[in-house]
Amino acid sequence: MPGVKTASRIDPTGIQTKAGPVFKHKDPNQEWTVDPKEAEIAKGKPVEFSRSGGGDGKKGSPSAINHGNIPPSIDAESGGVTMSHAVQTTVLSLAGLRRLRFQTTCAGERVPAEKRDAAETAARTALAALAIAAIIYQRENDYDLRSRSLLVAKAQLELEVVGRDGGEPRRFSVSKSEASALLKAAEQRARRLGLGWDTKPITLTPAPKLAGLIRKSRELASSGEVEGES
Repeated sequence: MPGVKTASRIDPTGIQTKAGPVFKHKDPNQEWTVDPKEAEIAKGKPVEFSRSGGGDGKKGSPSAINHGNIPPSIDAESGGVTMSHAVQTTVLSLAGLRRLRFQTTCAGERVPAEKRDAAETAARTALAALAIAAIIYQRENDYDLRSRSLLVAKAQLELEVVGRDGGEPRRFSVSKSEASALLKAAEQRARRLGLGWDTKPITLTPAPKLAGLIRKSRELASSGEVEGES
């Protein structure tokens, strides 16, 4: 059944359009800036930033750097269709895993030749176990594809191993606890051979220029200036 397409977005950082303008940085590696002193100058003025070179209505706006809100809209011609069901299939290529090579350990040391096969096998096994765990955990977290597109599983999750001869696949199921135990054992085996992964949390810190843009947007919001468009 044909439908309509809706679009909207609330910027998770709270950046408003009025927090701009955003300028093209004079250093190509920095790409953009909100400081006119750091901007590229043309005809005596800072050049407003645009990924498309201008003419798209977003030049100089935070939306040019993928920030800012998008007001709700309805497109009656690009709504897609409503379907009764969908079949979700995930493929883990063992042939693809076998092409992966691991010449050095996580510490940067060369894997001894006599341990290379065992180390690479352990690393590939850990990656396969990670993929299986991801499939199992995804089922529990549900398939929320996008706005108004939530898939609800009706059948039990079943995994298949397709043999090299293309014959009847071997079918089996894995519980969440089994997937977790398999992943833990596989990672520990790879770690003993120098190819484990770092389990410490990774802290992401925004660049000072992005932090400044967020700070300015919050100042605008606290002063009562609320925008309605990107």
